[in-house]
Amino acid sequence: MTYGTETDASSVPPQAPSRRCGHRLQVVPVAHAAPAFRPHASSTGPKYPTARDVRPEICSPADRSGHRAIRDKQYSALESLPGATRPACAAPHTDRIAEVADIVDPRLCALIRSNVEAVSARPDGLQTLSKAFYANLFARHPETRQYFPAAMGEQRERILHAVVHVVDRLSRPETVVPFLEQLGRDHRKYGIELWQYKALTEALIDAVAQAAGDDWTTELDDAWHHALHLVATTMTEAAAAETGPAAWVGTVVEHRRPLDDVAVVRLRLDQPMAYEPGQYVSVQVPGRPRMWRYLSPATPPDADGAVEFHVRRVSGGWVSPYIVSHARVGETWVLGSPIGALGAETMRPGPGRPRPLLMIASGTAIAPMRAQLMALARRPATRAVTVFYAGRYPCDLYDLPTLWHLARTNPWLTVVPVTESPTDPWWFTGPTDPPAGLSLLEGPVSRCVAEAGDWSGHDVQIAGSPAMIQATKFRLQATGVPADRIRHDPLY
Repeated sequence: MTYGTETDASSVPPQAPSRRCGHRLQVVPVAHAAPAFRPHASSTGPKYPTARDVRPEICSPADRSGHRAIRDKQYSALESLPGATRPACAAPHTDRIAEVADIVDPRLCALIRSNVEAVSARPDGLQTLSKAFYANLFARHPETRQYFPAAMGEQRERILHAVVHVVDRLSRPETVVPFLEQLGRDHRKYGIELWQYKALTEALIDAVAQAAGDDWTTELDDAWHHALHLVATTMTEAAAAETGPAAWVGTVVEHRRPLDDVAVVRLRLDQPMAYEPGQYVSVQVPGRPRMWRYLSPATPPDADGAVEFHVRRVSGGWVSPYIVSHARVGETWVLGSPIGALGAETMRPGPGRPRPLLMIASGTAIAPMRAQLMALARRPATRAVTVFYAGRYPCDLYDLPTLWHLARTNPWLTVVPVTESPTDPWWFTGPTDPPAGLSLLEGPVSRCVAEAGDWSGHDVQIAGSPAMIQATKFRLQATGVPADRIRHDPLY
């Protein structure tokens, strides 16, 4: 998972002396005009945008006699789910976690995991699986094609990574259930119905069976049906229980470019969104229908509905070049429900004295860290936080003045800027000097952090490109940081 980019431009870490450059800073409150509230036109139901405001609703085909028989008995309990009021970022139902823990069979998880590993080990195995999945789905249910973008390359990869992410965590309900519940609430923006979950399930199982070939067995078939039923049940229950908006509409009120390939975009939502700093949301921009991208707010929740995103342009990308070069003040974006748990421990620490926190971010991935720091600065007291902010060149640290300002007025915050190159590229002509009293560390951020001190007693958050996250995580684990204290969002 990347933040504000289709891929992050920064790679890995720098070398750092064991001293730290600590400075403090306070959040400067920014005034925002109250958003114009546009009630939903329907005379019944909640007064907020729903999936129908985002796209036309897809109806179930009148005749499904040709569809393959699906295990309707497994889904019958989902047809009439009771509603309940839950905020978009609410914690998962503990009873649902316990229920899944009781149902999940370790042998079932092992069977599915070994099946996925076997398919992945074959040349182009996962690509073949994704193509078969969409071929099956669109052949049997052509009406579902309008849910997906015209260019399917990135979409194929995304669905596969999501499936692998969930399958790998089935044996850990406390991890996978919150993720699936959030995913279910987010999918409300599509207007997906129960029969479509069934169609997706059958198309995926048939694709896995095709990819497995002679290795496919009745036992594997049962295991996949059972696992995907749990996935669908968790998602649909969470979606049915959520009474908040299916989607938010945001109007761009500010667009600026601190760098040629980076844009800072501020929106005002039609109504406030409840999210935890550190989460991310799916975003659809004008001119790119159905090309949803995940962006992480760079500011904490705002009562007036203000939200800010940092986006880096990626060559060849579909969405980020539009946001950076063509987005304009006054246009409207559509946002889905918040997802992720990067900052859950920061915002809701457990009992006892919280451990100090180490944050490591590169490029525009500073956004989720920035949102958390701003939220922490509003509290009377907090734990010690050290932030390593990394970039390839000094100019990539475009948000360093904000972090520096926070560090100057908050004694609990230490900011350490890191760059792989000590000088900017020849084509950059803007100011590059760091704030007075703050020196840059040079080298890959993974090595720099690992050599800067003992982090074994810290909670750790990492945000950036997959390569940067993996390198930093492995370096920290090698120095004694427990793996269960290192948090980052899924790498897709």
